[in-house]
Amino acid sequence: MGLHRDGTHYDLSPVEIHERRMVWHQLCFLDLRTCEATGPRPQIHQDDFDTKFPLNVDDADLEGPNPPTENADRWTDMTFSLMRFDVNHMLRYLWFQRPRMEKKKITLTALLGKVQKFFNITEARYFPWMDRQKPMHYMAFLTYKLSTLRMHVMLLHKYNSNTTRPMPDRLRKMLLSSGTRQVEFAMAIETNPALRPWAWYFGKLSHRI
Repeated sequence: MGLHRDGTHYDLSPVEIHERRMVWHQLCFLDLRTCEATGPRPQIHQDDFDTKFPLNVDDADLEGPNPPTENADRWTDMTFSLMRFDVNHMLRYLWFQRPRMEKKKITLTALLGKVQKFFNITEARYFPWMDRQKPMHYMAFLTYKLSTLRMHVMLLHKYNSNTTRPMPDRLRKMLLSSGTRQVEFAMAIETNPALRPWAWYFGKLSHRI
């Protein structure tokens, strides 16, 4: 059993539980960003905690007389953050699986399969809620794409420089396609006037491109 950090085993209000979950998963996000900047693997391992994600609800719902106990099946105040937490969770998994792949304890094919399964599940969950004519929704879509396409780059880039064993053409095309699309999505964020209010967040993503 991991560490309970979200207050579910204490006499806390729904708002306090929600806030604890948000803070914990934001710390997990910052842990991953720190390791990307400094080099070591993430310090927080996924087996170290069992804190649930915040509910997909509007903030006002938690302060009402009957606070929700299940996720809403629609876009809410929390959806953008939940998408980011979901992606971060998968990226953390890949960080810890890459050394196992190098030791041949898991195959590249298996990891790419898990990445594709993650794409299928999260896109089926979140994309139907989006109206990409709304700037916030469109920004969430572009941020999701920027963050998920780099999973291919994480797994494949080291093989691209191996001159003795050239990367299979199918994987090389996947790597190039994902990298190119990342640049395209980054340009969309940077040049779309409607997304200007979130330009500061693109600065937090740009070093990944």
